Amino acid sequence: MATLVSTAVVSVREDLSDVIANISPADTPVYTVASKETQSSTKHEFLVQELNAPADNKKAEGADFSDGTSNQPTRFDNMAQIMHKVIKVSDTVENLNIAGRASQIAYEKVMAGQELKKDLERALLVDNAKVTSGTREMAGISSYISNGDFATDMSAASSLDGTDVPDATGTATALTMARVEAALQAAYEDGGSPRLAVMSPAVKRKFSAATDGFTASTQAQVQHTKAEPIQFVSAVSVFLSDFGSVETVPNRVMAAASLNDRIYLVDPDYITVTNLPNRNFVTHDLAKTADAETFAMVFEGSNKLTAPKAHAMVLGIS
Repeated sequence: MATLVSTAVVSVREDLSDVIANISPADTPVYTVASKETQSSTKHEFLVQELNAPADNKKAEGADFSDGTSNQPTRFDNMAQIMHKVIKVSDTVENLNIAGRASQIAYEKVMAGQELKKDLERALLVDNAKVTSGTREMAGISSYISNGDFATDMSAASSLDGTDVPDATGTATALTMARVEAALQAAYEDGGSPRLAVMSPAVKRKFSAATDGFTASTQAQVQHTKAEPIQFVSAVSVFLSDFGSVETVPNRVMAAASLNDRIYLVDPDYITVTNLPNRNFVTHDLAKTADAETFAMVFEGSNKLTAPKAHAMVLGIS
């Protein structure tokens, strides 16, 4: 009698790992550091208060009080943008023994949420003016940022109220630490303390290269008890500027959006992502019209820079 071997058994489950590696992780550094709050209308309005500039303030003894002037808040707004992902999973697939997950529907919901967050990160960072009618669009943060270092013939958005975008049509120049420091200084002088520098992976390499001539603030001392390979470090994770420590973060979303011409310098204290009630990555099960389960994941919201001058950007990096 012949021996039954494994290669002849068609019902053997493949040796497929139950651990699924997500090769496109949902890195969303700007969305992550932003505070979160609810908005009550599709048009989200907010006030920005600026103090008067320092003045020569001295008075004689017994002097009469005189009227002073105070800055009034400036009203800004942005629009709520609707984003969604629709997923359809056949009932057959849902009831199969799928490697790496107990439920295909639950898995697809997690993936949809990660993809939506990346879409939202992109909406925050691309140059986009707000659209108030039809298909509403939020303005990206670059539409409100005035401070920064801009390459030749480039400039910040002219209105700075979300209705237009920066002019990036000039001649890009090389990234230097002087450009970064100039942008940080502008934000610092206006009350900001940017602690996050977000850039594409390509620009992150240029940033590390631009600091090659700098002295590291710490040096690792390693004692080996056996022969081991020596490790060389050529990356910068925290930049100690004249205006505080700044964490440098590569952003995969900026690479996908072709934002290889800039660095955003963000003060996490003054950026907020808003959402309408019950519209914050909410899942809706849709009507069953086929031998499948269909659902939609929805986000509707916007962003606001509660102090636009607290942020800065370096625009026009060659």
